[in-house]
Amino acid sequence: MFRFTDLIIFRVTRDCNLNCKYCFMKEKHKHKGEIMDLELFKKIIQRIIKQRIVNHREKMNLSFVLHGGEALIIGAENLYKMLEYMKTEFMRNGVQHSIACQTNATLLDDDIIKTFQKFEVTLGLSFDGINGANKNRTDIKQEIFENKFDLITENKVPFSFITVVGKNNVDTIHETQEYLLDMAGTPEYKMNYVEDIDNPGEESEIELTGEEIFEKIWKPELEKFLKKGYSREWHIKNLLNKTIVDIISYHDTVFMSGRGCFGKYCGTGMSMIAVEPDGEMDLCDRYSKSFPEAHVQHALDYDFLGLHQIHKVLEHTLTKIDYYKEIGCDVCC
Repeated sequence: MFRFTDLIIFRVTRDCNLNCKYCFMKEKHKHKGEIMDLELFKKIIQRIIKQRIVNHREKMNLSFVLHGGEALIIGAENLYKMLEYMKTEFMRNGVQHSIACQTNATLLDDDIIKTFQKFEVTLGLSFDGINGANKNRTDIKQEIFENKFDLITENKVPFSFITVVGKNNVDTIHETQEYLLDMAGTPEYKMNYVEDIDNPGEESEIELTGEEIFEKIWKPELEKFLKKGYSREWHIKNLLNKTIVDIISYHDTVFMSGRGCFGKYCGTGMSMIAVEPDGEMDLCDRYSKSFPEAHVQHALDYDFLGLHQIHKVLEHTLTKIDYYKEIGCDVCC
């Protein structure tokens, strides 16, 4: 399953200390205290390494992201053991890699920051905005987040911000960006849109329409790029790079999203895969094995030449195409 994969979202727990209104993972209370078994973690790491070597991809960078729930809820000791094993084995086998961790930052402390520093982990920090814009996530005061950001900066751990944009914070999102840039220097930031799983569409209390996303998020970012000549917004920067490459290569470059979702609708692809705490795998980190269309198989299951994964991707893609035709979508990558 890992022979085509260059980005692995590793969900070490589905437990979380927050209860964001827009979270795609419902009923988190059922996963209280859940932590991926360390021995299972080690076996999957060995499986990944073997696939990289057999398929001659060990010199191609493998992006590995620790995720949740809230990844830091597994505790400093478990986090250290996982990172130490993974880093040691990747380096021992000559597997080129980068490691990141997505966190809501609330559980960061000196010990965890030192662990991230030692094992060269880049942080993705969830922060939805200033002046109450973060209320869909937590009631924790803004000053506490500022203290966490200071701790990260002092220890020189690389980081970027992820902001989930919905109806409650879209009109102040650019003030939030300026606030983060003023406070934390010049990190990249990534603006994801809220997906209301329970009540999607125009009647949603939190979800934006595609037109609102373009007019209030992407268009100002594009205008900023045209004016300043650069953008620190991850989606815009990535898409502009790909567009420029496509133009100068006479449109010979065909890109299908395998590294994330760049449109309003699903952008799952071959080169990204998500691993659940029990070792089951999905085509997208937003969906669990309760969605059979997105579920692949267990990380330790045998997959001759990756044929099972290819079959699942084709099956899933055909399902998406039928849905796009039904709703008239023509904007997805």
